[in-house]
Amino acid sequence: MTSMNQIVSEVGGRPSMTDDKTWQKDGSSSSDFPALIEKGLERLNSQMSQADRLAASLAAGKELDIPQVMIAISKADISFRMFVQMRNKALSAYEEIMRLQF
Repeated sequence: MTSMNQIVSEVGGRPSMTDDKTWQKDGSSSSDFPALIEKGLERLNSQMSQADRLAASLAAGKELDIPQVMIAISKADISFRMFVQMRNKALSAYEEIMRLQF
């Protein structure tokens, strides 16, 4: 049985928090949250483009490994769902902050 950590690492990994200001992935550090989001969106776009390209090639009749195409599509789908959930959580947090009375 595949663990959630293995699935996340295969899809693209997740940064690990080492202190209050720095998130690290693969030894690099950054305190710029928008840059992390941008990199994630670029990775998502790349995965979706690759899945679309492979699916179009398969539909055109090119000889491709069908499981490889399905894995690429699944990775893109999982990444997209994760970003939608992140957006939903961020929006929920924003709405909660706006409801606070000072």
